[in-house]
Amino acid sequence: MRLICVVYAALTVCTAFVHGEDTDPRNLSTGAWHCRCGVEDILLEMDRILRPEGSVIIRDDVDILLNVKAIMDAMQWDGRITDHESSPHEREKILFATKKYWTAPRPDQD
Repeated sequence: MRLICVVYAALTVCTAFVHGEDTDPRNLSTGAWHCRCGVEDILLEMDRILRPEGSVIIRDDVDILLNVKAIMDAMQWDGRITDHESSPHEREKILFATKKYWTAPRPDQD
């Protein structure tokens, strides 16, 4: 992960680039699992780093993005998958997601 911070007069803007290469557990190499970390690990780290109402853009195969979106929905994120810019028939899609600001309900509320 690479973190880039830009300081403006009024605020500091930080952008993190997370590169998750070969996180698909279906990819096998010489009979052993080849991936170093799972999609869940990357998403949990992104959730830890990102402030509420922060956004991410993920570009990958549609099957991977559907899995990622299901996890993000469980993490209370808003997300939508859009078509590839060259053609809607491409398997590669783009997921735009925003971490929502939410709080747990009070204990006396059900």
